[in-house]
Amino acid sequence: MGAWDLGPWDNDTSLDWGIELLDEMTPADLVRLLRRTADKGGYLDAEAGEIALAAASVMLAWHPRRPFELQEEVVGWLDESGWRPDEAALTTARAAIDRVMGPQSELAELWDQQGDAWRTFTRAWSSLLELRAMASAGWQLFGAGEE
Repeated sequence: MGAWDLGPWDNDTSLDWGIELLDEMTPADLVRLLRRTADKGGYLDAEAGEIALAAASVMLAWHPRRPFELQEEVVGWLDESGWRPDEAALTTARAAIDRVMGPQSELAELWDQQGDAWRTFTRAWSSLLELRAMASAGWQLFGAGEE
């Protein structure tokens, strides 16, 4: 039986993709993956959705209130790259999450069969991306100095 739980890294697909991230990807590749997901027409399969959520979650690596665990290796990959997501990358991540949670998404359909805990949890952590995008665009946010 494989892993499957609420968090963006709580499934086998995301964990397997994490190896690809560490071994083969750059931050630009990460943003391109998210853009492809956000722009994809038609039906989005569950695996593509799980990977997109994991990719989007990487952008919250330094957020002190991140409600999920990130593998230390992923944080190390980000530290080594020196990359910090800008407003455009954060907006792209949010668009990919919206696509995964929208109609014609197998992952959303599967989770909807289980109730609304997944949607509630995913909306909560993805809203942190929106706040980070606003901050990087120069918005003065309450508690912005806490990060």
